[in-house]
Amino acid sequence: MADPDIHLKLDRILAGQQQLLTRIAEQSETIKTLAAAVSVQQESLDTNTETISRLAEAMSREAGGGRDLAEAIASIAANLKLIQQDGARMVVLVGRLPEAVAQAAQDAVLMAMGEGVDIPPGDRE
Repeated sequence: MADPDIHLKLDRILAGQQQLLTRIAEQSETIKTLAAAVSVQQESLDTNTETISRLAEAMSREAGGGRDLAEAIASIAANLKLIQQDGARMVVLVGRLPEAVAQAAQDAVLMAMGEGVDIPPGDRE
């Protein structure tokens, strides 16, 4: 391959890398917005869980009435707690996306330039 061809190819790779970096920055902002929305949802779930828990406690204190309903409300409260925990895990995972996408883009550029990419031991099959 002649020298001008190599330079042209490298220019294309660099231009592609810049486009990827721009997209990563845009995705990073979207991810931050998503994480904020999930946090607001978690706060709402906290409020709902507390309300349902208090309602279940109040119903269970009443003499002999509403036992099935109290159990159903307690089950709803438990499910809301699980949803809240899943939301917290999602915030953590979404927060890690920019780094993972950036690393993948960097690896792709290195591979396109003919350089090897180290695969972490945990990712090998």
